Amino acid sequence: VAVVATVRSGEPCPDAVASLWKEALADRVDLQALSEPETASILQDALGDVEPAAQRRVWALTRGVPLYVREVVRAAEAQGVLVQVDQRWRWTGSLAGSDRLQELIAGRLRESAGEERRLVELLAIGEPLSMSLIEALGLGPELSTADLHGLVALQEGSEADGPAVHLVHPLYGEVLRGEISPVRAR
Repeated sequence: VAVVATVRSGEPCPDAVASLWKEALADRVDLQALSEPETASILQDALGDVEPAAQRRVWALTRGVPLYVREVVRAAEAQGVLVQVDQRWRWTGSLAGSDRLQELIAGRLRESAGEERRLVELLAIGEPLSMSLIEALGLGPELSTADLHGLVALQEGSEADGPAVHLVHPLYGEVLRGEISPVRAR
């Protein structure tokens, strides 16, 4: 019997699992997100002929995370956003998300609370935000925590305020915006 154990990056790894590769009893394989061409290839293998615009849209929403690719495609099909026309899959409209997709992402975002949660909500509403604005809001320490939790990333640019900060995945913003009340968003 072959056993495959997985641990999501950024999550604590049980000592028993860590000892397997530390003691060379099992191989550790770190997986990276799929590239845009790899994502397109998986879509073609799973669905058949998929328009390039639909391939780009799926990759833009998922950034190549295989679990998100699966859930986005399922939700898009169920909502009639990803439709087959003349034997070719086409993306039409916008995706509202699915309960399963929202649960997956909400689980990832659950670690953020208090001022860190405020920071990620601000990013969801107005990303990217400049480092100087985040520091002026007094959220510098929360930025470090959000970075440790794998929720944010720096975007180098030509802004006078230095690098900008954005959420590490576009679906995080989608889910957060859906959770934020209109009054809070304002």
